Amino acid sequence: MVQLSFTATYIINKIKFLRFVLGISAEQLSANISMSDSYISSVESMANKSQYPHAILIKIADVLGCTVRDFYPPDEILLENDGEYITKTIISLSNLEDVKKVLTGLIDDGYFSKSRAFEDITKYLHINGKPESTVVKKGLEWTIENGLLTMNDGKFIAG
Repeated sequence: MVQLSFTATYIINKIKFLRFVLGISAEQLSANISMSDSYISSVESMANKSQYPHAILIKIADVLGCTVRDFYPPDEILLENDGEYITKTIISLSNLEDVKKVLTGLIDDGYFSKSRAFEDITKYLHINGKPESTVVKKGLEWTIENGLLTMNDGKFIAG
């Protein structure tokens, strides 16, 4: 099990979450910051100790339209996790709880203000035809059960 600081793990997860919400693949983000195609995926991998250096965070923030500070945990969380090392656990569309967070983020960001077919959603998340799409389908069912989305003509829409 790879151990990283709480803050480094938080930053990796925050960037991956924002990628999902903005519909940016790991390869696209890597290219947009002038790194190898596999750079973002390697940092996000739970199999190695990679983390983002500050210079790369600046480039990523520029691409994602935010500030580097947006990647860091709130001060009250930082105070609770003073330099603690934790097991590197990264958000995944294979995990239903993570999918629920991503779908809620997409709703909050307005992605579902227009009706979206399941295939459109899986393409946006770069998982069309992949096993993760089954978990996303379960997550979409959860959004309907909880009144976050409705289904109209086989498409998902907020409201």
